[in-house]
Formats: sequence, structure tokens, C-alpha cells
Amino acid sequence: MKQAKTYLFKTMKNDIFPPWYGTKWDFNGTARTPQKGKIACGYFVTNTLTDIGFNIPRIKWAQSASEVFITKLALKKDVARFSNKPLDKVISYFKKKGNGLYLVGLDSHTGFVTVQDSKIIFVHANYYQREIGVMAEDITTKNPFGDSKYRVIGKLFSDEMVVNWLIQKRY
Repeated sequence: MKQAKTYLFKTMKNDIFPPWYGTKWDFNGTARTPQKGKIACGYFVTNTLTDIGFNIPRIKWAQSASEVFITKLALKKDVARFSNKPLDKVISYFKKKGNGLYLVGLDSHTGFVTVQDSKIIFVHANYYQREIGVMAEDITTKNPFGDSKYRVIGKLFSDEMVVNWLIQKRY
């Protein structure tokens, strides 16, 4: 189980996300291939989860509120909600929960957060910098994560989620 979790985290961070970096953002973007067309935040999230092998309803989830799919993937104990809380409180939460991959839903945006040692990185299809689009940036830079009033966070790769990935369970 530990090997599978390490594999999933490293593969997402090092192999799945990077090809998408620089893919331009568009609210209606549905690109399925990195660097070909434009991508919206929900499609970026569901594409990458599908690309690593999760059997999810990619299009349906891409078009839904992110809290819907966060609560389907993460265990209840691994989901946290922050309403009108300063960024430093959320950063403290990530430090407490520890290394891993988190799926985040914001006021009107979604993406991932990677936590590895003391580095907390927001990976998303950035509508603040549409021409850059998909990027990985420090959580404290000027971005939708810091500016959101509502944040729902789900830590990924629980034992149950990894088993579902291994057996290709349909969500």
C-alpha cells in the first residue's frame, strides 16, 4: 500500500502534471491532450486523475462543483472546509496533515496542492494568468487559492482510494 501511494504521488507530481504546464486556460476549455487547445480547471483535474488511472466520470465531474468529487474521492476524515479563514490557517492545516496530494475546491476554481516537506505548491489551470494557464506555484503567491473565501480540501490516496484505483472501481 505504501509503495502504491508513493507511486501515485510521485507520478502525478513528476509525470502527469508537467506536460500540462503552459496549456492555456479558458473557461470553456476541454482539451484532452496537454498543449493542444485550452483547458478549464475542472477538466485539468479530471483529466489528470483519469490519466493516472482513476475510473471516474471525467466530463460530469469536470462540470460539477468541486466539492462533489472531493467528497467522493477523499475519506470524510480527510476533508476539511475553511470559510473566511486566513491563508495562514490553511497552511497550518496542510503542515499538520503532512506530505501528500490534496484536491482543493475554491469559490469558483479547483486544482491540486502538493505538500512535500516544507513546500506547499498549488497546481491548477490558472485563470489569473490565462496565457500561462496550467502551472505550479507557491501557495502564497497571488492566486485563486489565496483569494478564495471558501476552501474545501481533500487529502487523496487513502487506503480505500488506492484499492479502488487498483481494482478500477467506477466512482
